[in-house]
Amino acid sequence: MNLGITLVLEEKPDEAILHLNQALAAEPNSILAHLYLAKAFAGQNKLDDAIPHFLKVLQLKPDEIEAHQKLGMALYMQGKFPEAEVHLLEAASLNPADATSRYELGMNSMSQGKMADAIAQYSEALRLRPDYVEALNNLAWIRAANADPAFAERRGSRSTRAARLRLDPE
Repeated sequence: MNLGITLVLEEKPDEAILHLNQALAAEPNSILAHLYLAKAFAGQNKLDDAIPHFLKVLQLKPDEIEAHQKLGMALYMQGKFPEAEVHLLEAASLNPADATSRYELGMNSMSQGKMADAIAQYSEALRLRPDYVEALNNLAWIRAANADPAFAERRGSRSTRAARLRLDPE
């Protein structure tokens, strides 16, 4: 299993998946093997393969912050915004000092057109981490979009592309 985790961290998902599946064959309830297998699949944008492993982690350890956060972002990427919000809120409640969870909640809210919620989440992310450039940019974008509705159309799907980067293994 350690080799599989190392391969995820080295961004070698195909090899990691092979080793982590072998680890799961030997120990089907390994939280780490499921978590890193999910991250490997998510890093390849194979969200349908990643999600069951994130869910298994949460079945085995309901307070696993990273599983909630990554699952929330995988659901976000699939356009399942209400389901994503449940997991992103749980991640934020389990780790209130984490600016990333607040930023991701802001992206999710923005995607649903809940601009007041997005502003609140981005503002909280900036309170927690004043140098959070992405949160500042999205907050500025919302304000610009309110002043110029056509601005939102020109921006396109940058939030979705940014989210895809957040799913990649660290």
